[in-house]
Amino acid sequence: MRVNPRITIWAVASAVIVGCFIPMTAMAQTAADSTAADSVVATPPATPPAPAVTATPTQVSVTSAEPARTDEAGMFSKGRRRVSGTIGWGSSLGDDYLLVGLGVGYFVSNGLGVGVDFEGWFIGDPRMYKISPRADYVLWKAQRMKPYAGVFYRYSFIGEGIDDQSSMGGRVGVFYKGARGGMAGAGVVYERYLDLPDAVDDDVLYPEVFIAISF
Repeated sequence: MRVNPRITIWAVASAVIVGCFIPMTAMAQTAADSTAADSVVATPPATPPAPAVTATPTQVSVTSAEPARTDEAGMFSKGRRRVSGTIGWGSSLGDDYLLVGLGVGYFVSNGLGVGVDFEGWFIGDPRMYKISPRADYVLWKAQRMKPYAGVFYRYSFIGEGIDDQSSMGGRVGVFYKGARGGMAGAGVVYERYLDLPDAVDDDVLYPEVFIAISF
């Protein structure tokens, strides 16, 4: 049997071409897969959100150094303050006077108050102005009407050629307890001058009426 050489050459050439094409195709496919793999960007794992921070308010307590007030005795309790106004009528140095006063005070313990008053004595002659440190005690456990008693020292500014005078005295009366720290009262005051001439009466007795607030 005679083989055509052309057919043999074409068969061999075809086999060679196919043999070369298959590896090239495989290599191309491998390169494409590699490129596709490289083109894929690795996605990092999701980062969990940071926990919410809740601000807790800080409270700062400021405590006053002043001791606490119990108000056991109401408006006459330790630590309370008093402001009062007074009016009265009295005789002194041989003449009659209308007296008007203003006072402030502080309760150092329940019912026990200390303070100072300033008074003007008018209408009579000579006109006088008086300053008077005082101490009083109130029977605060009584009901609506509360008796009181007190002592004082008084310095009188007289003028008109008359020497200023010192005096001491006491007072008794009763408080009427009002609402919201208010009070009113009435009493009698006895005062004795210490340095008056013998010809002048040393003793003075007069009524007083007052209103006051305690806070």
